[in-house]
Parts: sequence; C-alpha cells; structure tokens
Amino acid sequence: MGKNLRVLAKALPESPYSVILEDRTKKDTLLFDSGAVAVLTELQTEAIRKQYSRLADAYSCLGVLKFGKSSTTATEGEVLYLVLVTACSSVGKIRDSEVFRITQTQFVSLRGAVGDDERVSEVRKVLNSGTFYFTWSGSSEPLDLSLCVQRRTRTSVTDNRFFWSVESSVLWADWL
Repeated sequence: MGKNLRVLAKALPESPYSVILEDRTKKDTLLFDSGAVAVLTELQTEAIRKQYSRLADAYSCLGVLKFGKSSTTATEGEVLYLVLVTACSSVGKIRDSEVFRITQTQFVSLRGAVGDDERVSEVRKVLNSGTFYFTWSGSSEPLDLSLCVQRRTRTSVTDNRFFWSVESSVLWADWL
C-alpha cells in the first residue's frame, strides 16, 4: 500500500481557504471549502486544480475532526481538521485485508490558520500512540474494524459509534 491520498491547498491568498482531497484510485475528489464538503467530478477538479498546491500525501484519511462549538455547521470559534495517516506499519492480515497500526498523523486545518495546532496536540499524541488501526485491501472491500465478529454475522452496516465524520452528506465509507 502506498500513499494514495494527496491534499492540495488553495494557493491564492485573496480567495477563501479551501482544500482538495484526491485519492489516486478514484476519479472524484473531495472539496472542503468554507465549512462545506462537496464531491467534485474529474472535470470539475481539473478546472480548478491549477489554483492549488500540494500540501501533504497520506496513506489514509480518518475524517474531519471538529473542535469548538457543538453544532453541525462551521461557525466562529470552531475549527475543522482533516486528519490524515502519514505513517503506519502492517501488523497482519485478516482475510483479504491488511491491518495497519497508525504511527503518525497530520492534522490539516480547514481554515488555513497556523495557530490552530495547539488545539490538536493532545489528540495527535493519542492517535500516534500506536493503539489505533485501519484496514486496506487492494482486491476487495476492506474489513470493517468497527464491527465485532458477533455483529458482523448479523449485519455489514458500519457501527458509526466509532466515527466522528458521520454528520456530513458525503459518503465517508468511500473515502475513509
């Protein structure tokens, strides 16, 4: 597994800050702009891509983490981060899925503010501690680690208690 994800940030300072998440295995991309998330087609992405520059490459995306107010829309005082896995190690295989231990993450502020790093330092320590995992499969749907064996025999629906990005209209299962 390689770093299939690329994050691009808008290079024009006079424009509102926005970020694009590309997955090299998909044609569509995600656009994060002014607290909203949209899926862009390949043509839409190509039309605006020249305004963006590379910010980071990653193995996986853990989702969008929100600090601040508890409402579902971005408001003043609230900070949104795109959480990326930038280093990991394989710990084994279950069926067709390889299981990876997360060893390093990167938090990309979705408002472009440099001073936001203090808000995430403790969460980053926990995620980088080696106790969080994700799966990847090159040939089939990866094993869902949110389902225990007993639940997996009854359903294949992801247990959303283990996610913080389920409030969005984006189908996160396609991107996480």
